[in-house]
Amino acid sequence: MATEHELTPAGYIAHHLTFNAKQVGDGSFWVLHMDTLLVSLVLGVVVLGLLWAVVRRATPGVSPRCWK
Repeated sequence: MATEHELTPAGYIAHHLTFNAKQVGDGSFWVLHMDTLLVSLVLGVVVLGLLWAVVRRATPGVSPRCWK
């Protein structure tokens, strides 16, 4: 994969701070990073799904085997 310029650590960080970033309003303070929001949403759905599965299997009044 050929690039036009040499990749430096500063250039790498600058690219990732601006790629898929959407400005909110006129200032430069509020920026939405779409890749971060997407990963957070996917991880939230996975965690809630795992919690839902554990809660469905829970039986009232029965202690786990490791507590005996």
